[in-house]
Amino acid sequence: MNEKGYSYPLTVALCFMCLSLIAFQVKMVQREAAFYEDTKEYYKLRIMMVEAVSITMEDFNSERLDDRLIEVDEGVIEIEYREDSDDFYQVEIVCKTMSGIRYSISFDWDVNKKEIVRWTDWEI
Repeated sequence: MNEKGYSYPLTVALCFMCLSLIAFQVKMVQREAAFYEDTKEYYKLRIMMVEAVSITMEDFNSERLDDRLIEVDEGVIEIEYREDSDDFYQVEIVCKTMSGIRYSISFDWDVNKKEIVRWTDWEI
């Protein structure tokens, strides 16, 4: 036997490197899956926001300014109207997905110009 004891440490080092590489790949797959899930939720929120804004535009055109709670496939939309002055209404829209993610926008509606004056949005 002419071995000098190099095979065992080399085998352990190679196994450790392989396991590290596998662990890294698994973590990357998990992060990618989480990213895609977050993207789906963001997309659902955007669809809900577009729908909510179109509902508010219809409400202003029909002069029906009642607060609303609308259930859609993706979640729940809350619309609240407040009269700031004779010329402006403040609208607050809160969308909540089925998984509990909330997104809110607020804007002012100019009654004379019939347009959105100021827009603020944030994720809760």
